[in-house]
Amino acid sequence: MRWVFLDGNTVSGRTSTVKVPSGCLCTLSAVLVLNHDHPVQRDRIDDILWDGDPPESARDRLNTMLWRLRKLVKTAGGNPNCFENHREYLLYRSDGNLESDALTLSKLTRRLDLGKMISAEMAEECLSCIQSCHSDFLPSAADHWSIVTRESLRSGLLMMIEAVIAYMRDKGRWGRVAELAERMLALDPTLEIGHQQLIDMHGRRQDFGSAKRHYDTLRKVLKESLDVAPAPETAAAIDALRIARSKQQTSSGNGKPRSVERRPHRPALTVRPSIRSVESALDHIDAARDWLLGHSRDH
Repeated sequence: MRWVFLDGNTVSGRTSTVKVPSGCLCTLSAVLVLNHDHPVQRDRIDDILWDGDPPESARDRLNTMLWRLRKLVKTAGGNPNCFENHREYLLYRSDGNLESDALTLSKLTRRLDLGKMISAEMAEECLSCIQSCHSDFLPSAADHWSIVTRESLRSGLLMMIEAVIAYMRDKGRWGRVAELAERMLALDPTLEIGHQQLIDMHGRRQDFGSAKRHYDTLRKVLKESLDVAPAPETAAAIDALRIARSKQQTSSGNGKPRSVERRPHRPALTVRPSIRSVESALDHIDAARDWLLGHSRDH
């Protein structure tokens, strides 16, 4: 069975994918799946579902919800008896056949948190996990357990993105760096490290205008959200890009007198006259000479 909690709420089995309705039913499935193969006390479930104030009919309502979850699993083509109903606790028994995006994210986060060096294989695993996370964990739930779990998964996702960004930078895969930085900022626009990655990428492309516009956006976001200014190292990066652009313009001759372009010498076109044209020209010269000599004798 595959349970999805970070891209909607669904359960998939051998035959189909079934949507899990939001609300208490979805929260109950998440509590049992994320604590799979471990009993979860009924009192704890009551506190989660009804915020510490369960109704008198809590046991009956919980039994009804468990019956509905079994029905969803059966519709998806799974074993409905994976949910066990005991007097003091409920249990989801995976029997080694369980997948979940939330569990995968937690597992990879723990490996990164232990300082495990990220490899090419692990980077691909992390990328696949990142690309499958499209929504918050139980976004409409307001109970303490759901809020804490939601923030824990979000923090793990951000840590994973940062680790994969560092790996992609080392490999020179700047397209992935930009994609992951954008994803990081979509999760939290105030994360300066995401802005720094994009500013650095624009600088490497010698696109100072885009880097400056992004820095201005960062200043506005931090001012409006947290009433703080960007870190000194971010401002220093923009100053370094400005200096580099100024030096580049100077070295390219900007501000110096422009040299006059020397055009290549083009040889004159020489045309050899025909014999007939030469003879005609000589006849005209002789006639003109005779006229001048005769005209001078008459005077």
